[in-house]
Parts: sequence; structure tokens; C-alpha cells
Amino acid sequence: MKKILRAGIISILLLTIVQITGCSGKNQEEAMAQPKTVKLALSGMHCEGCVNTIQKSLAKTEGVISNSVSLEDSIAVVSFDPAKADEQKLILAVENAGYKARLAQ
Repeated sequence: MKKILRAGIISILLLTIVQITGCSGKNQEEAMAQPKTVKLALSGMHCEGCVNTIQKSLAKTEGVISNSVSLEDSIAVVSFDPAKADEQKLILAVENAGYKARLAQ
């Protein structure tokens, strides 16, 4: 009997939370959007300091989940939440750090 009562209370609490927050299955799916990964071709880097500057600028960009910058290949691989960022925002973050960027092919 206690298990049934406990399950009923939990169900009521969950329904209340859904009503208060407006959270539904659709919103949960949108919130769990798959991250997108892109490669950016970079120019203007000369040393590891340049790499660190670009990595920090990308990391501070809203929506960026992770990034990796290669001095040798002049490439940045960036994973981001497409609901919060896009390719242009990433390019702008690199340019604001003082370097050039474009989508790599």
C-alpha cells in the first residue's frame, strides 16, 4: 500500500512540475538536440600561444561544447549546440581573437 501511495505522490509531483515549467516531451527533445561538429580552416597562427588564444575564444562562445585547434594543420574542430551557436558565430569568435577562419572543406 505504501508503494502505491508513494508512486501516486511521485506521479502528482511530476505532473505538477510539467505544468509549472511547461516542460513536455517535445521541449525535452529540443533540449537534447544533437551536437554539431565542424572544421574551421584557420590562418594567422604562428605558435602554441596562437592556438591557446583561439581555443580560449571558442571555449567562451555560448553553445560551444568542445574545441581542438591544430597548429600543424591550421584547423579547429568545434562541437557545439546548434540551438545556441552556428558556424558564423564560431568564425566570429576566431576573428575577434585576431585570426582568420572559414569553414573547411
